[in-house]
Amino acid sequence: MSVADFLQRFEEFLGRNGWPADLSPWAIVEQWESLVDQAITGYHWGFYEFTNELGVRDLLGKAFGDERLCGFEQINSIRQRVTVADDRLKGAFLAGVEIGDPDKPWWRRGVLATAGDEYADDVKRLYGIELGR
Repeated sequence: MSVADFLQRFEEFLGRNGWPADLSPWAIVEQWESLVDQAITGYHWGFYEFTNELGVRDLLGKAFGDERLCGFEQINSIRQRVTVADDRLKGAFLAGVEIGDPDKPWWRRGVLATAGDEYADDVKRLYGIELGR
């Protein structure tokens, strides 16, 4: 199967999931890596913005389970990059602290250890958790 076939299937996948079909799979991965970089260096937006931006990781999780994409080698290289970013994000979360529904994915239950004032204030107000700033 060719790269062109993969890109076509990925475009269809994006459309089925309500995302702009003109995004490349690598642009989606770069969005995730960029969010992880921001989380590590101190996310400067609020908790609600962060949870909204986690939608890119939700999308990648769906892609990894999509039977129309799983037959392509490209999905494996994307998965490798995402795994590296995931491991980095896990290190940016407060150890042993989880919030929300236990049925949600791990990236939706973590709390950033270091963040800007807005995120820190939101987490304190919503969950009573004090963060380093």
